[in-house]
Amino acid sequence: ESRLQLYAQYKMKPESAELDRLRAVNSINRDYIMVKADFRDNGILPLRYDICLEHGVSEAAFCRTIDRFASVVYDAVHDCAGSLLA
Repeated sequence: ESRLQLYAQYKMKPESAELDRLRAVNSINRDYIMVKADFRDNGILPLRYDICLEHGVSEAAFCRTIDRFASVVYDAVHDCAGSLLA
């Protein structure tokens, strides 16, 4: 399967509690279907989305997907983890 992964990451405050980070990740994964989030021990909040390339993607669809990903990531992070960001 051919795919392209869009990826964004945010640095979380070192003093943010692990439980708060987990709640933020769970909220993003529950409320924002397009992106998947997790958290790392190093304080990074990664978000990703896979674009399937198996049947081809038009240039216009690719550009719309990137724009939408950027918008959803911004909303998700600021709605669910804004107070945890460094």
